[in-house]
Amino acid sequence: MSTINATNVTSSGPQAERSPQRRNLAGACLAHMLHDGYTDQLYALLPIWQSQFGLSYAGLALVRALYYGTMGGLQVPGDRLTARLSSRTALALATVVAAAGFLLMSLPFGFSGLCAGLVLAGIGSSIQHPRASLLVTNTYGKASRGPLGLYNFAGDLGKAIFPATVALLLTVIAWRPVVGMMAGVGLAVAVALLVLVPRQPFIASAEEKHSLQG
Repeated sequence: MSTINATNVTSSGPQAERSPQRRNLAGACLAHMLHDGYTDQLYALLPIWQSQFGLSYAGLALVRALYYGTMGGLQVPGDRLTARLSSRTALALATVVAAAGFLLMSLPFGFSGLCAGLVLAGIGSSIQHPRASLLVTNTYGKASRGPLGLYNFAGDLGKAIFPATVALLLTVIAWRPVVGMMAGVGLAVAVALLVLVPRQPFIASAEEKHSLQG
């Protein structure tokens, strides 16, 4: 089993400690905003898919389940499969996979392409959820209550921004280009995560956990 060298916060001053902590939190929030936005933007797309592919309400529910079922059902297996990866790598990989799913949906492969894209996007988002929250808790330890609140708020922000943006774009352009644009946003976020999250893991020590709470 490979070992990962982790930065322990007791070995540096408070100012040096704060930078990687903030970068980890910013990366986790960015990933959460994107993936929760990806999830809720489907609500703006489902009525269009229902019309284009002639889906019944039952068929629409099954299409929706391809993403939501994959995302929810694979969180534990996905977390285990990526356990040897750093949070930085896992989050970037998850975001690329999710973006690739939306890119596949945007291509003219018909209903089968849409379904395959939804499954692929769900796989990516299933990895993000456990790894992003783990990044926050490892970084802040027992003092993670406040940072986790910011992390959850970032997800709510994504749920507000992405569906509204998609709905607005759908009034002027077709759905496939819109989905392709959202895939591009995801790829940009994946690159940003590699830049933002420190390469060396940062884990709060027991002493720092208590001092952060004070």
